[in-house]
Amino acid sequence: VRVRSKCPPARTLVSPSCLRIRATAGLEHLGLVEWGLNIWVAGERRMRTLNRDFLGVDTATDVLAFPAHEPVSEGQPALAAHRAEAVLGDVFVNVKETERVSRGKAGWMDLGRFPDGPQKGAYSRLCTGAGALSPTEAAWLLAAHGLCHLVGYDHRDNEEESRMVDAEERLILAVAAGRLQGLHVFRNPRLRRR
Repeated sequence: VRVRSKCPPARTLVSPSCLRIRATAGLEHLGLVEWGLNIWVAGERRMRTLNRDFLGVDTATDVLAFPAHEPVSEGQPALAAHRAEAVLGDVFVNVKETERVSRGKAGWMDLGRFPDGPQKGAYSRLCTGAGALSPTEAAWLLAAHGLCHLVGYDHRDNEEESRMVDAEERLILAVAAGRLQGLHVFRNPRLRRR
C-alpha cells in the first residue's frame, strides 16, 4: 500500500504511515494481501479537477476511486490474468473532507449508522478509545469507501447502496477491532511496508 499526499505537510494532519497500516489491514480483511493499493490525499482543487476530468462533474468530491482493472463482481477485484500487476487501483481522499468528518460534519458518511450515534459510535470508540475521530481515521473511512468501489461495490441504486454500506461497515469495523486486538498486520513489519 502506498499513501501519497498532494498537499503540503502543513495542510494535512493525516498520518500516511497510520493510513497505510489501516489500508493494509483492510486488504487483509478482504483476502487481498497480495494486491497493491495507492491512496492519495489531495486538496479540494485537485479533487474538483479529477471529478470534472474523469466523471464530468465540476465540483470537489470527498473520495474518488480509479480501478486498475474492472472488477469481476462485487467483492471480487479483477481477473486472475491481471494478478501479475497486482494493483487494485488508486483512491483519492479529499483532505478537507477528512477534516469535516473528524469534526463530525460527515456529509454522506453517516456515522449515525454505527451504534450510539455520530462521533459516539462503536467505530470511533474502537479507533481512538474515546469518542472522536482523528483526521487519519476519517481518511480511512473515506479510503474504505474507495476500496469498496475498487472491489466492485457501487451505490447507483438502493439495493447496491445497501450492499456497499454493509461491506464498508464490515471492513471499517474489522480493521478497527483488529487494531485494538493486535491483529498481526499491526505487528508484522513485513506487512506494514506494502
